[in-house]
Amino acid sequence: MDGEGDLHAQDDDVQERVRTHAEGTAYLQEISVFIILIYARAWFEAPLAADDLNDLTLFHDLHKYRDLNSKISEATVKTFKRHFWYLGTDLVDLALFSDKVTIEEKTKMVEKLAIDKDLDKKRWTTAPQDPSSVEWVDQYVQKHLYAQKA
Repeated sequence: MDGEGDLHAQDDDVQERVRTHAEGTAYLQEISVFIILIYARAWFEAPLAADDLNDLTLFHDLHKYRDLNSKISEATVKTFKRHFWYLGTDLVDLALFSDKVTIEEKTKMVEKLAIDKDLDKKRWTTAPQDPSSVEWVDQYVQKHLYAQKA
């Protein structure tokens, strides 16, 4: 330093960097908590074909995450809803092979699939109901979360 510069200008620069670092750290903490609590499990279970109900479970978890961080929850739910186009009864059937689904739930699923003979030609879209009201996969097939769309 030559003694000619403005030392206060340097202090302002340091303060700005500290403030930016603190904000960045807060964002990093928020996304880290989301990854640990929600995303990591879904990521590692995604390749399991017999556990297709993971999508419903993930959607349910994303919705419940709003209690911790509504901003992340809303963004992820909105994005996830765009990917429901592929869900159909052909994928619901795979849940019948899952150890996570009880015998009672599997029975309810089979009963629903047997009632509607045209069900295999239909896809599902998100209904306006709150997905957190869906208890488990048998309700996924039967009522609240999805409305049938030909």
